Amino acid sequence: MLAPFHPAQIELLAQALATDGVSRHEARLRAAAELAGRRGADPLFVAIATDDTEPEIARLRAFGRLGAWLRSEVPVTVQPFVAERRCA
Repeated sequence: MLAPFHPAQIELLAQALATDGVSRHEARLRAAAELAGRRGADPLFVAIATDDTEPEIARLRAFGRLGAWLRSEVPVTVQPFVAERRCA
């Protein structure tokens, strides 16, 4: 399994939550939310996503915000642009 912060893993979890609901994926939701919290995400969204007394829709929306935040935190490797020099 990929790390919870990997974009592909976040997408798979989001699809699973949408299909099956929060209760079947509670541990994975909690792990992703806690990881986001450790990495500096908004504590309010972490608290909502991990609180099983919150309405499911609120938890899903909080996870959506955390998932977007985690995806933006994944470093992207970019090749530096090197301009071609032309001598005149």
